[in-house]
Amino acid sequence: MDDGGEHYKPFETVYGTETTEKDRPSSQNQTLAAVAEEQQGCKNNVLTAQNVRLIINCRECEKPRCIYSKLRLTPRDSRSLKHTLEKYDYTCGSVVTADGDAMQGKVFVRLQMSCSTPIEFP
Repeated sequence: MDDGGEHYKPFETVYGTETTEKDRPSSQNQTLAAVAEEQQGCKNNVLTAQNVRLIINCRECEKPRCIYSKLRLTPRDSRSLKHTLEKYDYTCGSVVTADGDAMQGKVFVRLQMSCSTPIEFP
């Protein structure tokens, strides 16, 4: 692409040159799931019923939402999570732990949720 991504180079100019996935415009678009996985800090396949550790209700819609963890929580982790949940209000679509929190990277919520989303099945 030329001119800051506004125009494409002529075919004759690029024919025979080596290209990568970065050169393909459609590969630049990220899906909502990919963005959510990046922000929530885990793959969506971790967010399964077997990994549900706790249920939390949204402060706005009162719908139950699942808190997931790949590993079983230790008693210390459980106390830390309980303290974090008492300290902060949870709303649908937000992270459950603040930056720098002891539980950050250990527990996750599904970020694709909103108050209009039905309750989670797990």
